[in-house]
Amino acid sequence: MSWLPAIAELGPRAEFENFSHTITYEETDEETLEIISYSVRIIPQIALPATVTISGPTIAGYFKYAFNDIIEYKSNSRQIKTITTDPDQGAWDKLDTNDIYEMTSFRADTSRNILYNYVAEAYDALTPEILVSSQNYTINLRDLNWTPGLINLKNLVALTQST
Repeated sequence: MSWLPAIAELGPRAEFENFSHTITYEETDEETLEIISYSVRIIPQIALPATVTISGPTIAGYFKYAFNDIIEYKSNSRQIKTITTDPDQGAWDKLDTNDIYEMTSFRADTSRNILYNYVAEAYDALTPEILVSSQNYTINLRDLNWTPGLINLKNLVALTQST
């Protein structure tokens, strides 16, 4: 019996890094020494972002904006505005730099990683209702680079100091 990949952690990965993993399960028939390949399906244990897809035994895509930054500022009209990261756009991307009077708060997501867990299940093609084996896999999404956020924060503070 053997699962491939044999290592349960599929990664680590960083945001916007493309990946593709095909998971297989094979056994060797002890009498004939033939290799028997089984159908594999992957079941996510938490909701997948739209940028990650599962097709049969393959999980592929990339993670984006998984870490939530929160920016709070006072607009030119002196209104307090709060911007947060969402699955489609980062907080920094939403910021209208022409409408900033004063920076009031920035809260970076202090999570260093997010675990995405999956179960791979192997089934016999002739009797697909019978589970032959299962294996847990994890993609460890790591926030490896805080430099872009640091640069954006410095630029934002410089903008408010110049007004």
